[in-house]
Amino acid sequence: MVTTLLDMASILRVKINEILGVEHKTTEITISRRWTKRMDIIENLPESIKKHILRTLDDVIKANTRLSIFDD
Repeated sequence: MVTTLLDMASILRVKINEILGVEHKTTEITISRRWTKRMDIIENLPESIKKHILRTLDDVIKANTRLSIFDD
């Protein structure tokens, strides 16, 4: 789970807190539990499916933001 989260942060070139949307310590617990559950499920999927999920996530982020994190 942690490895997948670190991989996502690396690919997206953001901090893990940004992926989780953590701004305040009080929201960290709620968000972390939701993401932990999802990351545990994703971690147990085959590698090809994980890559597909990350590509899909990238596409959604690109479509909904104007961030330059994808400019290589």
